[in-house]
Amino acid sequence: MVDKYCLNRRTMTTLVLSLIYSAGSVAAGESSCSFPDYQDKVSSQYKGQLFQLNDHYPKTLPSTQKPWEDWNFKKDPSEYLEKIKAYLFAGMQQADWRPGQNKVHHWYHMPWVTMGRRAREGVRGLNRNADAKPFELAPTQTEPQQKWELSFYNDYAAYQIGQIWCHGDKPNLKKGAPDLSKTEFPEGSFIAKFVFITGSDKQLPFMQGAPTVLANINETINRKSPKKVLPVRLVQIDFSIRDKRADDTTSWVMGAFVYDKDAKEGKNGAWDKMVPLGVQWGNDPAITPTMVKNGAKLKETVVMDSIPSYARRRLGYGGRLNGPLDFYGFSCLGCHSMAQWPEPLAKIPKGKTEIEKMHYFRNLKPDEPFQKGHISLDYQLHFENALRNYFHKNAISADD
Repeated sequence: MVDKYCLNRRTMTTLVLSLIYSAGSVAAGESSCSFPDYQDKVSSQYKGQLFQLNDHYPKTLPSTQKPWEDWNFKKDPSEYLEKIKAYLFAGMQQADWRPGQNKVHHWYHMPWVTMGRRAREGVRGLNRNADAKPFELAPTQTEPQQKWELSFYNDYAAYQIGQIWCHGDKPNLKKGAPDLSKTEFPEGSFIAKFVFITGSDKQLPFMQGAPTVLANINETINRKSPKKVLPVRLVQIDFSIRDKRADDTTSWVMGAFVYDKDAKEGKNGAWDKMVPLGVQWGNDPAITPTMVKNGAKLKETVVMDSIPSYARRRLGYGGRLNGPLDFYGFSCLGCHSMAQWPEPLAKIPKGKTEIEKMHYFRNLKPDEPFQKGHISLDYQLHFENALRNYFHKNAISADD
């Protein structure tokens, strides 16, 4: 339940937001489940815009254009990534980089992530992730830094979110419960994520001039410390697309962009300094790091030749695609393949040998869970977080 303070602040901003956000009312073919926007308290001294959840999920499977189907991630990954970036950025500057208010492409949000260790904050709608430990990103980083991220979904993915959470009162489901028979996302689903970090230029010199937004974050690294509206800076942008051209591996294509302070600034300002890191459509389950050292080439990952040194140091297992703020030594697809319910006991690859660790780099199909007997969440870790909050809040198990 949103506290009275949040409701009052939301009411004050609704009229203003409705003038700049055409999707502020439920359109034909959409349904709103009326989930809370956020639950934390934002200081009354902050006079700017507050986060609004876009939960107007399509009621029917969309038929909108999927232009990325004409872009080849295998034959020309560089061009593919540049076009994906242009697609992601379309209309964003006009929407103040708030995806839910974009008038060019409609983007939506996941419900049930307003609580817990990763609770959504009320200014930008960011969720706190694992902290960056000292010296993790640079030799000058003597202090831990907070990591915050915003995930957003296109209409195909949003349709499935609606199927999961806005199903009405089905006879076999408790009111408001997620429908765990609807966890596979449709072809054309496009999910993206902005990843931000705290830290000064002295701590993180490679972040000089990076895109900066205000967010209601913790005053200190302590997650229980008071909230305050403070700046955070963009480090990376991730995306994942359900694409049938990857059906022989995972059915998902994932990619990333990272900030490069030496890149050219364009019409989008510092946001244009987000350069392609790479693209991945499989985990190369038969190729170990030792094989890579001996000259083997990854076949299902492409990393760009020209990337910032801090990002290259943080690449994944055997050089697989992995962002600088992702779990070190993993891979984008490897990490997301662990999305299941109930969730795994740990999300860090364990094992003494390379062969044992390769268990974490399998090419799992969308309906194939990481562990037998569990429910696959189709590579959607943010959805897993939502389920964790729902079942914890209601103190029930997934089998109830």
